[in-house]
Parts: sequence; structure tokens; C-alpha cells
Amino acid sequence: MENTLDTRGPRRNFPWRGLVWGTAAAIMLLAACAKLFVPDFLWTPGDFLAMGILLVVPALCFEVALRVARNDNFYLLGAALAIGTCFLLVYINVAVGIIGSDDNEANVVFLGVIGTAIAASLVARLRPAGLVVAMVMTAVVQAGVAVYAWTLGSPGGAVLSLVFAGAFLAAAWCFRIAARARGI
Repeated sequence: MENTLDTRGPRRNFPWRGLVWGTAAAIMLLAACAKLFVPDFLWTPGDFLAMGILLVVPALCFEVALRVARNDNFYLLGAALAIGTCFLLVYINVAVGIIGSDDNEANVVFLGVIGTAIAASLVARLRPAGLVVAMVMTAVVQAGVAVYAWTLGSPGGAVLSLVFAGAFLAAAWCFRIAARARGI
């Protein structure tokens, strides 16, 4: 069987890499400046470490997407939507929580959504046709979380969950276009 996973990276010189890593660095720099000049900015070294990890993991995931996508803008857009949605799920949960407050134990269900996205994407071997299925599965799990949030009396969490499900479906649509362009 021929290896269809080409990891040589993008063939054209578009600044995706610099944009992603530069944004992560800018966020950390902004937080460091805020720590120095804003008395109410109470981040500890642990907060900086957590935010660093929270920014580096999606940036590394996008690095992998850049290498797999090569010239495929729809693949990159799908990857950006999926990775960005997972990032926002984690960030919002850690910052304020989606179901109730950030210390509400019900918010742990969102780890299942992210776990589904990761596991299904790996099973798909990051190929666009498989990623269509992976993102649809993730959207279904996210929609299930919306129902769960609604039953817990969190209509805001339910609506936000449906927005995230829509973002995963948009990623699936992008991967579908990428798969068709590759003749799969």
C-alpha cells in the first residue's frame, strides 16, 4: 500500500506558521505585560504555564495539519476550525465554564467531545475523507452535550454547545471538499 500521508509540508510560502506561532507568542507577551502593569491581573506562574500549554498544543496540531495539507486550503480551513473549536472548548471551560461556573463538575463532559475529535481523527489517519466522518461524529457528541446541558438547566450551555457542533460540521464540510479535490 502506498503511503498517502505526505509530511513534506506546504509547497507555497504562505505565513500560516508565523501567524499561528506569532499569535500564541503575542498572547503570552500581552499577558506578561498585563502582569507587569495592571495591578488587578493576578496570574501566577502556574497560570502562565497553563496558558502556555493551552496555546502550544493547538499550535503543534496545526503544524501537523500544515504538513499534511500541503496546498489544500480547505483541508487547512477544516483543521483550523476543528483545532480552534477544541481550543475554545477548553479555554471557555477553564476560564468561566460552559455549564454553570468553571467549577461545575458537569463541564467534564466536554473532554469527551475533545477525546472524540482526537481519537476519530487519529483513526482516520488525518486523511480528509476520514476526517469528514470524524468531525461529524464529534458534532453528534457535541450535540448530545447540548441536550445534557439543557437537562441540567443550562440553556446558555446548550446553545453554545450547538454553536460548537456547528463549527465541527463546518470543519467536516471543509474536509469533504478537500477529499473531493483529492479524488477520494
